[in-house]
Amino acid sequence: MASKKDNKYYCSIGPVPKGKTLGEPEYCLETKQVRYYGKVAIDKKLLESIKKNVSNLIKEQLKLKKIHDDAKILVNEVKMIKIILSDQSAKPSKIKRAEDKKALLLKKRDNLIKRLQDQQELVESLEAYEEKKKKEEKKEEKKEKEKKEKKEKEKKEKKEKEKKEKEKKEKKEKEKKEKEKKEKKEKEKKASGSKTSKKK
Repeated sequence: MASKKDNKYYCSIGPVPKGKTLGEPEYCLETKQVRYYGKVAIDKKLLESIKKNVSNLIKEQLKLKKIHDDAKILVNEVKMIKIILSDQSAKPSKIKRAEDKKALLLKKRDNLIKRLQDQQELVESLEAYEEKKKKEEKKEEKKEKEKKEKKEKEKKEKKEKEKKEKEKKEKKEKEKKEKEKKEKKEKEKKASGSKTSKKK
């Protein structure tokens, strides 16, 4: 497990802070900070190996929606600034404030684009992982179902076989008894005929 001295490594999506180094995917995996951080993509095999403390898909989708909402607000703010800058009757001080705000908004826009790209990559990766997981679960369910059906079929066939064997055995026993009965009757008849001949 990573020690406290390893805090010099950075696993987030923003610019790498001073005094820190961008963490390798394996390190970020070990410290449970698995994510796409824009420069080095996490190996999908590593991502699949995590069983807990992974970014929740719904949570990350909501984050992505929030970034989209922020982008819409930013677009509206830029539109308002453009209206002020195109207004010929606006005071120079108002124009200056609008230009300063525009510069800040453009900087904010660049940061937002970067966040949007990184978050989109993360969500797509998690969606692909969830989709694969669902397919595997579905495949496993199908396999289990087929296994169960096969077992039931074998059980049914075994039961049918046992039933046929029992019927065959009973039939054989019946035939044997009938034969013995017939032989006994014939023997008795023969013995009776022999006694009649002696009397004469």
